[in-house]
Amino acid sequence: MSGYFNLHNLVLLWIVLILVGLPLSPFLMSVGTIGILLQWIYQSATSQIKPWVFLTYPGARILPILFLISCLGMIWTSDFTFGFQDLRIKLPLLILPLTLSSYLVQINKKTRLKIENIFIASVFSSTLITIILFHQLSPILDHLFSSKIKTHDVREYCVFTSHIRMGLFVALSICMLWARNMKNWKEKIFALITTCFFLYFLAIIESFTGIIAVSIGAIFFLFRYSKIKLNNKQRWILWPSFSAILIFIFGYIFLQYRSYQEIKENVNQPLPRYTINGHPYDHSPENRQIENGYYVFRNICWQELQREWNKKSGIEFNSNDQSGAEISQTLIRYLTSKGLTKDSVGVVQLSPMDLKNIESGIPNFTYPDLNGITRRLNRFFFEFQMMKLGYPPNGHSLFQRFIYWKNALKIIQQHWIIGVGTGDVEQAIQEQYQLDSNGLNNHYQLRTHNQYLTLILTFGIFAWIFIPYLFYSLIKTSKRFSLIALIFTILLLLSFLSEDTLETQAGVTFAAFFSAWWLGAPLWTSEKWRPLSD
Repeated sequence: MSGYFNLHNLVLLWIVLILVGLPLSPFLMSVGTIGILLQWIYQSATSQIKPWVFLTYPGARILPILFLISCLGMIWTSDFTFGFQDLRIKLPLLILPLTLSSYLVQINKKTRLKIENIFIASVFSSTLITIILFHQLSPILDHLFSSKIKTHDVREYCVFTSHIRMGLFVALSICMLWARNMKNWKEKIFALITTCFFLYFLAIIESFTGIIAVSIGAIFFLFRYSKIKLNNKQRWILWPSFSAILIFIFGYIFLQYRSYQEIKENVNQPLPRYTINGHPYDHSPENRQIENGYYVFRNICWQELQREWNKKSGIEFNSNDQSGAEISQTLIRYLTSKGLTKDSVGVVQLSPMDLKNIESGIPNFTYPDLNGITRRLNRFFFEFQMMKLGYPPNGHSLFQRFIYWKNALKIIQQHWIIGVGTGDVEQAIQEQYQLDSNGLNNHYQLRTHNQYLTLILTFGIFAWIFIPYLFYSLIKTSKRFSLIALIFTILLLLSFLSEDTLETQAGVTFAAFFSAWWLGAPLWTSEKWRPLSD
């Protein structure tokens, strides 16, 4: 085979399909992974490549070990159907380090950069479609993805993969842009514009994970810049300035929280007993829940609310809004946020846009006008308030995670030696919920949302041994290769704290591909060592 149709270019095609598929298509991810495996088998069988070469690179050995532990965990499992499904999802942990290590030495730096550009462009395309859908700029796209956007939650507009995964992809793309040696102002302007676009996307989907990841990357870049470019005097200027920015950010969060807690209504004024129509109000002064500075469970007349709401809306008062919450609860929170009484007079004052917001599940009239970060902060404050007041955690992502972790720890206490096994994770979690649901409805009784806890409850002492090895090996190896390899490693390990990253196809492929891409080859393949003239 010659010209463009040769085995080397075929490998590049499989790699490109995987990278394009990460933010855009699980199908392309699968095609790329299967394709590179089949080619690797063929070339190994015909002695064109050395199949054992991945064993010589520490960075390529780490994640395959986890796959082997997962296979070992099948010995003491009882649910083989779930176990084999889990092994199928985790196959890229074995396939990608195994195969890529054999081919990376054949890919020069210019080609590597072009391939990385394709990943960044694919992430950009996915974020662009999300923004277009969010602002309803294309009726064609709105119709095409209408089945995927059901509750109008901003995070549902990430129609190709999870918003959490997209936050990681965007953060890594930004770091990949700035890790390069940009030689002219055009490249720097392009990187700056693209970064601003990506940050806007993170703000829209309210991705705290992505913003934290970008911030961590920025800190690493500042350290490198100050070490290489600045003298001691300039560093004395840079780091106090950076500290001032951090103080400003934490000060902003503190002031936002103070503002959220501020009570706007006159608490000394006697509560009215009757509505203007003569119906009695329902007051619960002992309930301290607030919305935009007003108490929620005061000045409520359920009779008038139901009658007037059913006149104005096609969604029944006793049904759910488009986000799945009880519309009666969304309505009283929305009216409260506007400082209106929860009766017929309050409902009459709602505009058509207010009605649309309530039907969509927006509980506060200020939310549509807030930027994504401030809106997410307000939701965190609300969740924290609800937790303090002793409300069930249903629908509150931060509060729910505490329950997930608590649930996992109870399972670990019972199965701390060898865990529950690869196939019994879901069963063990659901059995624990039956013993103690902690107020979670069935719909919200999910998995651990912490990869470390998931590994420990699955494999017991094997996980206790593997996790320190994972930290040590990944960090040590990535520090030898390049800054971007180290940043990727830190982002990956941090993502394990709040998500089951290795329990989904996109998460597994992301971890396996980039760990092999940057750590699964000789040192001279990295941008830290290889000359640009290659």
